[in-house]
Amino acid sequence: MKRSFQIFSLLLGSLLLFLTWSFQPAIAQLGSENQMKNELSALPIPYTARQDITFLLGKDKDYNNPYFKQASRYYRQHPEDQTEFVIDTCQSLLAVRNYLNEHTPNNGRPWGKINLVFHSNEWTGMGVPTLPGGKRTTEASLANAIGQGVFPPLDKDVVDACTEMVFHGCAFGRNEGLLTALRAAFIPREVETTISASPYFVIFDEQRNGYPKRYLADYWYTFYRTGNRPVDSQLVSQLKRKYPDVVVDWAAALQQQQATYGEDAFHYTFKVPIVWTVTYPNAADRPSIKTWKEQRRWLDQQNEMQAIFEKYQIPEHQFSWYLRYVDHEFEDGSKEPAIKAVGFCTVLCVLQEVKNPVASLVVK
Repeated sequence: MKRSFQIFSLLLGSLLLFLTWSFQPAIAQLGSENQMKNELSALPIPYTARQDITFLLGKDKDYNNPYFKQASRYYRQHPEDQTEFVIDTCQSLLAVRNYLNEHTPNNGRPWGKINLVFHSNEWTGMGVPTLPGGKRTTEASLANAIGQGVFPPLDKDVVDACTEMVFHGCAFGRNEGLLTALRAAFIPREVETTISASPYFVIFDEQRNGYPKRYLADYWYTFYRTGNRPVDSQLVSQLKRKYPDVVVDWAAALQQQQATYGEDAFHYTFKVPIVWTVTYPNAADRPSIKTWKEQRRWLDQQNEMQAIFEKYQIPEHQFSWYLRYVDHEFEDGSKEPAIKAVGFCTVLCVLQEVKNPVASLVVK
């Protein structure tokens, strides 16, 4: 009986040794997993994706150019570029600034991408006022708002070095001075983040499958007096003289007013206005402007107005002028007799889709 017990004990010991040897890798792996869990528990809070936002700064006024309608569809539906928020209630840059500061993302992180969609061109600046009720934003109007302290930069918990701010306006990337002012207006001085815009026209459209599309178009232009459009042959001659090395079917482009699904050129027109007011101490001091010769004489005497034509690089004779007597009201409410001149020039742009839009952004 004693011998049998010894044999059983020997067998039991061998079995336990074999089981221990067999499960040793599993035990080692379990220890490794526990160590990994302990290491992971010591890591920072897991990464949280940032939220993106788009501001539509304007309303469509032309049925043939549903710019904001198509932009709204694009940023709500595009599989890659859609943003969590699309805001169409801000009617000034200050309203955008205040919205961003008062509606920080609910995930506790600064904004990822901030899109601003607006009308613009290289002649008349940004088609949205700096302050509510103001006129179009220019480098001067934005600098004045910053200098007066009414446009403080955003907080660092709203934008940081990983935030990207993109300004979607036609040819806006050519206005580098205004882009620099926008950086000073929105971005804290110690934050190095990216703001960008395109030097080309921004177009929102639909693809054949019905999905929204955004693309950039290069452009070439000529001018004429508003209300006095030359015949197409004259416009073609003007474009050929101005752009002798550009390979575009100008005549075909003048027959096409909307983008197609191919790469054919098309054209688009818009007006550039100039408003010039001269005040006088008394109504009797104002010269007569009853006839066109008198109006022309008065216009030729406005030497300071020439700076505007030089800035726009549009000849003065390309404007249609309308002059009238007015009582000009100053900011303090006082009034003086004045002559007000309003000029309109029509810009005809021929547009064609850019082959490599990614390489066309201007980054500040």
